[in-house]
Amino acid sequence: MDMKSGKPPSNVRTSIRPAIHRVAQYVRMSTDHQRYSIESQIKAIAEYAFCNEMIVVRTYADKGRSGVTMKGREALKSLIADVQNGRANFDSVLVYDVSRWGRFQDAAESAYYEFICKSAGIAVIYCAELFENDGSVLATLMKVMKRAMAGEYSRELSVKVARAHRHHAELGFHQGGPANFGLRRLLVDSSNKPKMALDNGEAKSLQGDRVILIKGPDEETRVVQEIFRLFVKERMPHQTIARHLNAKGLKNRRGNPWSNTNIHNTLLNEKYAGTFVYCKTSWHLAGGPIANSVDKWVRVENAIAPIIDQMTFKAARLILTDGWTYTDNEMLDYLTASWCTNGYLSAPLMYKSKSTPTPVTFRARFGSLNNAYRRIGYRAVHVYRYSKSSGLVRTLHRNLICDLTSPVSSECKIAFDSEKQVVTVAGLLAVAVVILPFLPRSNTVVPGWKIHFDRLEECDAVCVGRMNKSNSAILDYYLFPRAHFAKPSHCFTEATIKHFTKFRLRSPAHFGKAATTLLSRLPPAA
Repeated sequence: MDMKSGKPPSNVRTSIRPAIHRVAQYVRMSTDHQRYSIESQIKAIAEYAFCNEMIVVRTYADKGRSGVTMKGREALKSLIADVQNGRANFDSVLVYDVSRWGRFQDAAESAYYEFICKSAGIAVIYCAELFENDGSVLATLMKVMKRAMAGEYSRELSVKVARAHRHHAELGFHQGGPANFGLRRLLVDSSNKPKMALDNGEAKSLQGDRVILIKGPDEETRVVQEIFRLFVKERMPHQTIARHLNAKGLKNRRGNPWSNTNIHNTLLNEKYAGTFVYCKTSWHLAGGPIANSVDKWVRVENAIAPIIDQMTFKAARLILTDGWTYTDNEMLDYLTASWCTNGYLSAPLMYKSKSTPTPVTFRARFGSLNNAYRRIGYRAVHVYRYSKSSGLVRTLHRNLICDLTSPVSSECKIAFDSEKQVVTVAGLLAVAVVILPFLPRSNTVVPGWKIHFDRLEECDAVCVGRMNKSNSAILDYYLFPRAHFAKPSHCFTEATIKHFTKFRLRSPAHFGKAATTLLSRLPPAA
């Protein structure tokens, strides 16, 4: 520097511009506010950044997402995560206004996410607001008011939309969502004149247009009629109907095989009888679905061309409400007929039958399948049927029973009850013995080992031999208390079997000791 003039030498370059701040921008647009488009927000933020010597280095954008909750707002979640984990390579976050940051119903939630940024040394700047977010009393009060107003706007809008939907539903117009199986959506104009049928994913484009429901293709309506006929006339259970439809290669609305739930929902749907029903459930703002009482439903008679008559629908509803009208004797007659026809009884056999009530129905009426068996004099001596297994499995089953009843396995008395087909310990503990072959994905949803408890004679515990993946030998042994499993079947996978380590036997020779321990923990007989 020239000591006389105080000016720097001419060969030294100096910057007259202040340091440029690196910032990120957060933009959000919900489908109901097109004036807050992503492009317009980015443009406004770019102008603010240019005027304040800032450069936008990152963009977090939530497109078509409501600001009421954090659900689905992956961009804001990513922003908060980057700030908390120290990955933020910027000094501030630019947001168009307070409402774009969020319309949270609890204003404190909006302040909480801003506080996270502030704690990490990153300021949140609202570009379109008239106040500076500088922590002053005025800025704090303005933010509180803006946040409350943003949340209140969403509440008011929710009430208005719900009221409009209800009004249009009372006129018989469909209020969104895909049509049920056997029905289709038809677009009509403001004069109710048909315009075109809507395919899946298509929606109306004009505000004055409306959507009504009409009959679908004949092949689908015939399936609906068949479901009601089988249920009302043939008295087929849900699962049997689903199996009947799947055997014909028929698919549900989503193109998947029919299930019990699909059949049940079809039988309850009043639309098939011509009655349009709306508002069975309400989805309140920032909350989950709430079931409404019947008096709050919207029901419009003769709004849809019926696929089935009212008498059939009411008959199905009566059966669903009051249950099957079988008497105890009628149920036992069905069971006896199945025994005489097939020579034995089992839960899978009942599920396959088109006339016999399901095992669930027998359990609900008589307490258990074995109780129903005893009423007709049937003794389930077959225990566990390996109908699709090789002779190796049967051999392993017999060998395992021999190993368990070996005198050297325990000091207590262990014997095989040939009448009940169970291993008894000290004459008190009844243990069923089962070999579980490995089932690939084609047999089950997930590859694993499936046990059917409803195919077992009454027992206190189950000794399981689990086979290896090639089904060539037994992999390991387990002794499970029967009371540990509430459902009639259970599938073990490579992941879930690890949760049952405490029931694992090192070898069949340790069966006696484990069974004695289990016997001591059982409640005394009444």
